[in-house]
Amino acid sequence: ALARTNDSGWLTYSPFSGSGVTYKPVVEGKGNVLLYQVGSTITPGSIHVQLRLSQSPLDYNALTEVLPTPPGYAQIGCLVAGEAWQPTINMSYGKLAGVLDSSPRKRTYGGGMFGSRRPTRRVVSLALGHATTAEAHTILDRMLWRHGLMKPFVVSTMPDDATQGKATTLFGHIRNAENWLSIQPDEGYENSMELEFEEVL
Repeated sequence: ALARTNDSGWLTYSPFSGSGVTYKPVVEGKGNVLLYQVGSTITPGSIHVQLRLSQSPLDYNALTEVLPTPPGYAQIGCLVAGEAWQPTINMSYGKLAGVLDSSPRKRTYGGGMFGSRRPTRRVVSLALGHATTAEAHTILDRMLWRHGLMKPFVVSTMPDDATQGKATTLFGHIRNAENWLSIQPDEGYENSMELEFEEVL
């Protein structure tokens, strides 16, 4: 959840109870994506991100510390900020989340196995079985036609689920080079589309 701290208008993520700005311990696994949704009533003109390490002070003292120059150093992969989009009707049942392992694996003549361990990547499926023509063509134009395979997106198919939200939220590319917009006899929701996203490491 995002919370406003002090009267400076700073928005901070507070996973634990505490005063002012708290810190999130570095316990997340590789490739983790944290999704923060700001309510529609907040329209920030700028976004400041504060990163704290476990060696940093536990709290933010407005009298002695001036943001955005906190002590410590952290390495971050990517920050994506923008508007969120969701369809009118939720995604269809079917494939939800998977794991892709590109490690090459072979066997010797004697039956032993050998190979090279490569990083595993998550995959999520977004099957829109009942989309309006405006929704379907927004995806077709803005995601597929304009950006193609090389533009990564933050995808979260179940953001409100505490358990499945972690596995179904990722920063990834569209997997397939060929994606189709289908039509069906469903007035108002006559388009359907299924996309798969592969995690960017």
